Amino acid sequence: MKSNLNILTFLLFSAFSLPLTAQNVLDNLKLAEKVDIYFESSKHNLTEEALQQLQQVVTKYRQNMQLRLRITAHTDGQGTPQSNYILSDKRANAVKYFFISKGVPPEVLVASTFGQDKPIADNDTENGRKINRRASVEIYEPAPEKIQVVEKQVIVEKPVIVEKPVIQTQTIEKIVTVPATSEAEPPAIIEEPKPYLQGVVQNSDTRAAVRAMIFIRHLNGTVDSLLTENNGTFKLLCALDEPVTMDVFAKGYFYGSQDVIASRNVAHKIELQPLQIGSIAAITNLYFEGDAATLLKSSDVELAKILRFMQLNKDISIEIAGHVNAPGINPKKLPKVEFDLSVNRAIAIRNFLIDHGFSDEKITAKGYGNSQMRYPEPINERQEELNRRVEIKILGL
Repeated sequence: MKSNLNILTFLLFSAFSLPLTAQNVLDNLKLAEKVDIYFESSKHNLTEEALQQLQQVVTKYRQNMQLRLRITAHTDGQGTPQSNYILSDKRANAVKYFFISKGVPPEVLVASTFGQDKPIADNDTENGRKINRRASVEIYEPAPEKIQVVEKQVIVEKPVIVEKPVIQTQTIEKIVTVPATSEAEPPAIIEEPKPYLQGVVQNSDTRAAVRAMIFIRHLNGTVDSLLTENNGTFKLLCALDEPVTMDVFAKGYFYGSQDVIASRNVAHKIELQPLQIGSIAAITNLYFEGDAATLLKSSDVELAKILRFMQLNKDISIEIAGHVNAPGINPKKLPKVEFDLSVNRAIAIRNFLIDHGFSDEKITAKGYGNSQMRYPEPINERQEELNRRVEIKILGL
């Protein structure tokens, strides 16, 4: 078992070199500005005012591409906690995909959802609820290097005169015994719980523990890595409320990713889908040129994940499946150019894997047009994105 883990670690580190440091996001970045935008009740659509505010953020990013953006989305207290969490997730994605559509790379974005848990105003008034229906964009920039100035001190030693002790003789007539009093014990120091990124990795079907390698990507671009314990648990000290992305890999499983916040006493559960013949997993965060099969540079992070996945599972045979978003059109009447787009995008991923040394005999590519849209009637950009996707299908193990 130990030798297998050593092989796993070697493959992950030798095949894909990443900067592995233990730096926290707050070490190199500082909060430069915060922009708040607001939503109508129960809506996640961006208003004209919000679009103008976000466009200003895009302009600032283009002027300084070292900036990093953290998106946090919230709701008022109306409705159930579950529905509000879903609504805040839609609001976060609306902001995130606006930035991506304007050319901001996904790797500089972190989106977090809080539902109704962090109000900043009274939910009992309409004005308070309006303020709580918000999304905040925190703009981080590199912190200036700290220069430590050491002042020189001159210490002048003075001779110390010690007087000779005087010895006095005294006759003791009576000895009185006084009970000794114990000194008061110092107060106990109660340490505040430290903010750990912690949780467990499990099989999504059986809930069994999974021994996995986790890569933690910080907002400032640094990457930590760790191997889970035999029971699937993991623990890493992070900065409080630091947003990070966890990429999780294990032999015999599809890889998984989660955007989380490092908090005190919060455990995260990551479920990995086991590989089975016929099982399918979507490849998220792939970005192509409009109406073309040319991959954009912003896809590099996801492509690196695909390579790790394939390196761990070299013996599998897969199909790369391409899909397009074309609601309201009968799949049999889909224009040829649209169908060919689904084929060519699948071929682009296949060619990428072959160019990186994987056997062309074990990788096929197939386009499905719009015949397998997840959302036949999409109502937002997120659902449209899930319709025009690329998937991995397991053909053989």
